[in-house]
Amino acid sequence: MAKHLLITEVLEGVSERKGKVNRIEWLRENKSPALCDVLRINFDDDVISLLPKGIPPYRKDDAPVGYEYTNLKKSFKRFKYFFKGPYSNMEQGKREKMFIDLLESIHGDEAEMLCLAKDGKLYSEYKGLTKKLVQEAFPGLIRK
Repeated sequence: MAKHLLITEVLEGVSERKGKVNRIEWLRENKSPALCDVLRINFDDDVISLLPKGIPPYRKDDAPVGYEYTNLKKSFKRFKYFFKGPYSNMEQGKREKMFIDLLESIHGDEAEMLCLAKDGKLYSEYKGLTKKLVQEAFPGLIRK
């Protein structure tokens, strides 16, 4: 049975691989709706965050990998509340509380990575992960 990787483990795998072809292949092998959403959040200029910049105060889950309450592959459907779209008129305090609740329910590494992604800063943590690489790996994913 194959191990289900956290989104952070997939992105770390990009950094560990040498060459564009190997990185693209790795992304395609580990494609999931959650991974695609995280990459769109980070790289697509059409995706506009409704959350304040930076990392909010939250209690980091320091459970070992595999023991977290949930993960982004199960929780990514909540993203719709945090970005411009049908839920843009939600009360801001409620939106921020939902985001903190999400951060506290997933592995600490994924929480930190999600904060970087919403601010468009994954490049600072994951070497080799670029907009161009993502566009080549998943044509049509990034609209702008």
